[in-house]
Amino acid sequence: ASTAAIWKTSGDAHLLLSVVNYFCKGYEKGIYLTDNELRFFDASFISNVVLVIKQCLQQAEIVLSDIKLILPHNVNLPTWRHISEALFFPLEKIYLKNLLIYQLILM
Repeated sequence: ASTAAIWKTSGDAHLLLSVVNYFCKGYEKGIYLTDNELRFFDASFISNVVLVIKQCLQQAEIVLSDIKLILPHNVNLPTWRHISEALFFPLEKIYLKNLLIYQLILM
């Protein structure tokens, strides 16, 4: 599953502008996926996340350049590098300090 949510944080109040959820059926077996299922999941993961982000932007009626910061949840640094590239969005505008690999690299 993938979820994107957009908040407006300027002014006195925070406002939720949009939320998009995407459920990818057939992967609930997790580590018990077949090799073919795992390859397909790996091949489609980035494009699915990018799609969710773009749908969320469209729903909020804003463009990616309006986004000041992406706060990722529980995904690794290489994945966010690929998402950044696929979106043409600066990696510096993705908060990565909460990712374990980022912390290990800095040590």
